[in-house]
Order: sequence, then C-alpha cells, then structure tokens
Amino acid sequence: IPPSDLKSGIPESTLIPVMVGGTYQTFELNDEGEVIPDAGFIVKEADFGRLNLVRSPQSVLGAALDEAIAGLKQLGVTDIMTDASGRLVAIIDKEDWLVNFDDDPLNDEDNDKTIDSPRENLAIYQELFTNGLTGELMFLETLYGYEAKDVPLLAASAVAAGADKTGNMIVDQIAYMNDWLMDSEIIDDKGRTYYDFSNMDYYRRGPAPLPGEEVVGYDRESIYGNKYVKMTILDDPVAGTYTEEIFSLFDKVPWTAPAKLIDYAEGLNTNITGFANAADDAIQVLEFIHSSDLIVYSPHFVP
Repeated sequence: IPPSDLKSGIPESTLIPVMVGGTYQTFELNDEGEVIPDAGFIVKEADFGRLNLVRSPQSVLGAALDEAIAGLKQLGVTDIMTDASGRLVAIIDKEDWLVNFDDDPLNDEDNDKTIDSPRENLAIYQELFTNGLTGELMFLETLYGYEAKDVPLLAASAVAAGADKTGNMIVDQIAYMNDWLMDSEIIDDKGRTYYDFSNMDYYRRGPAPLPGEEVVGYDRESIYGNKYVKMTILDDPVAGTYTEEIFSLFDKVPWTAPAKLIDYAEGLNTNITGFANAADDAIQVLEFIHSSDLIVYSPHFVP
C-alpha cells in the first residue's frame, strides 16, 4: 500500500509490486537484517530456519535423495506407508504400528524406516515437484500403488518434515524455495521462477471421490479427520491411575492459521495457498505427536 495511495485514511491495495520511477520499491533493513517498519506497507518476514538447506549445492540434495531411496528400498521392505503427518515410512517385515494398536508383546519390534531427515525430505520434495512419480520415485507407483493425485500431499508433508518443527509455513516460503529448488515455466518480471500450483487438488490416499463428488483444494478434515491417536491421561498423580482414550487428530491438534499477505486463490484453499496450508498442518501434527510420549499414533486406531 504505497503512502501516496492513502486517501482520506482509507488504504488502497494492489497485488502488483510497487514501483517508483521505474524501480521496485524495497524495504530498509536494520543492522540485524530485520525490516524497518515503513508507513503504508505491510511486510511479513519469511523465516526459513532448516529450510535454508535448499541453498546448498544440488549435489547435496542429490546425495540426500539417494540416501532416502536406499532407506525406502532396503532389504525386507514389505510396504511403504505414511505416518500421521504424511512422511514416507518403509515397513520392514511386520508393521510396527500394530504394537501401538494391540499391545501384543510378540509384535514388539522397531525396525521400520521413517524418512525423518530434513535433508532427505527436502530432496524428496524437490523430486516430487520436478518429476512426480515418473523419475527416481517411480517405484512408489509401480510397487506400492501411489498415484499422481498423491504427489501434492506427499510433497507438502515432505517440505514440512524439512522445516522447523515449532514454526509455520507461509506462502512466501514456498514461493522463494521453489525459485531456488527447481526450474519452472512461470517466470515473473524479476526473473524468478515459480511452480504452477493452479488447479491443484488434494486427496487423501485411498478411494477416489464418488461419481459427482468433487474434492477441490486442501481440506484439513478429509486428511486428518480419520487419523487417530491414543492419549494417556493421568487421572490421579498420587495413585498413579490413568485412562487411555482415542482421539481424532483433527479434533486435538492445536491448528494454526498461517498469515498470508495476498490471497492467491480467491478465498479458496487451492493453488499455492492450499499447498502452504497443507504443509503448515503437517508441521503442527509433527509438533503435536512429538510433544509427549503419551501421544501414540497408529493407522489401526478407530474412534
């Protein structure tokens, strides 16, 4: 909102970057690199944290992708599933989540491989948005039934796993990261490239929508409404008595609403807005699950 556009105290805004005399309007920074507030402008800092890994040489991410694929293809893998937040998990022999579900000591194993390395997850994110399931990750489709419609949600979970676990994901982070990570056909007038998020649908892995049923945009409840955790609740600290209850992640995770300076999707949860919200939700799930040993996830839990 340029100060010259403030008329009678009513601001006028534009989605076009402000230019003065043919030059883009920029913001002043202090000695710590923080934006100095400028009357009439709204600025939000994009804090990348661990996501700064995307500035590493491509050889670093290439090696990380090789490591992730080696983990997913190692000897004994019987399936590849996703955890509560959507991270890829190689199931080795029996499925460890059964331990959480039935408390059977004979199922007591801990050998599944979760792709939890931030570096490996960012490499997976880059590969998914560069080649989908037609490149290095083709085996997810040919061997384990993943489809092209799963790519956006897998990518959102991967970038969330590469981010700080106590922060948020906003549109600006996604836009800048993709400029560093990949070549795209969308190029702005400053020469930056962007991934085309338009018309992007988000489905949970599983049955396709029924005939006539349209699932457009990211929908939190459809992703997390049918994922459940067992929470141990201490009833009496002195007596040491407790109860265990099953809750939906949708009902228990302290969801956030990431700030967005510009509505890129006309109020809908589509386009890059929906993707950023999907990634932010995955971050909140990771933080919630890791906040206590008394919160346990299993895909076998039911209400």
